[in-house]
Amino acid sequence: MGCCAARYESEDVEMVEGTNDSVCCKNGPKGDDVVVSQVGDSCAYGVSGSGTLVGSCCLDCDTAMWEVRVGKNPGGISIGVKKFFKKNPVDLNTHLDSSPDPASPTWFLTETELKEGDVVGVYWDQTDLPMVSFSVNGEMVRYNVSRIRPSNDIYPAVSVKEGSTCEIVFSGKDFRFPPKSSKFQMIICASSLI
Repeated sequence: MGCCAARYESEDVEMVEGTNDSVCCKNGPKGDDVVVSQVGDSCAYGVSGSGTLVGSCCLDCDTAMWEVRVGKNPGGISIGVKKFFKKNPVDLNTHLDSSPDPASPTWFLTETELKEGDVVGVYWDQTDLPMVSFSVNGEMVRYNVSRIRPSNDIYPAVSVKEGSTCEIVFSGKDFRFPPKSSKFQMIICASSLI
C-alpha cells in the first residue's frame, strides 16, 4: 500500500512497505441498538442488533476496499456507503435500505442474494467509474453505483436488522479475498497536519 521513509544519522533512507493498523479505519458512530465487538486485535468488528454502523473516517481517499463477512439472517444485512456529517449526525437507528433521507443518502448492494458465510468486498473508486462496486466471495457482481456527487462526507457503512450479524473488516491483512486490482487497498484515514 505505500511506504514510509525514515532517515537515520547515517543519512541512509530506509523504505518500509505496508501500512500500520493505527491509520486503518475503525468502527465509528452507530445506532443506539447496534452492538459492536472488536474481532481479535485487528480492524475487524462484529456487528449485531438493529441499526447502522459507519466507519471512523470518511472516504477521502481516491480508492479503497473493505470486506463484510455475512453472518446470521443475511436478508437483514445491508452493505454500502452513507453520507454522514460528524458535526451534524443523522439518525443511525435506521437501516441503509430504509426510506431515503435526502440529508443523508445511502448507496448499498442490491440485486444480489447473500448467504451466511459469504464475503462481500466493497470497492470505492474516485478515479474511475463505477465509484462503488461489489464482489461476493472474490467474484465481481453486476450491481454497482456509477457516480456519487458530491463525494465528500461519504463513509463505509453496514446496517443490520434484529437477528442479523456480520463482521466488517477494514484491515487489508485480514481480507479473505485479494482486491480486484492492485490500486485497491484498505481505507487509510486522513490526518490533518495543521
